[in-house]
Amino acid sequence: MDFDWLFLAEIVLAGLGAGGLYALTGLAFVMIYKATRVVNLAIGEMLMIGAYLCFGLATAMNMPMWLAILVAVIGSGVAGATLERVAIRPMLGESPIITGALGMNSGRRPTRWASTCPRCSRCPGRWRQ
Repeated sequence: MDFDWLFLAEIVLAGLGAGGLYALTGLAFVMIYKATRVVNLAIGEMLMIGAYLCFGLATAMNMPMWLAILVAVIGSGVAGATLERVAIRPMLGESPIITGALGMNSGRRPTRWASTCPRCSRCPGRWRQ
């Protein structure tokens, strides 16, 4: 039985990529908490908005991938800034329980909106054709 070095390299690179994403997510949690003293758990939803935006621009609008990534980064930045100004900034100084609940619920609507499909029978009524 010979050893497959290519498979080992693939697994190592996949592990480094996943670990890098975990590290960036942890860094985002710390930066948001240190800057605002608000526990915001909507980081995954903000990442999802950028991913869906990039995917939609690259596939549905046939944008080049480099341009779709650039527009998705700008778009998710605008979404994050809007969330911070509308929902997080007014909660500064409130109870940690209230701000934690806000952080958990702030991503529910974008998640539900982005995961609906116009052709899916399980989607809310406004998306059905």
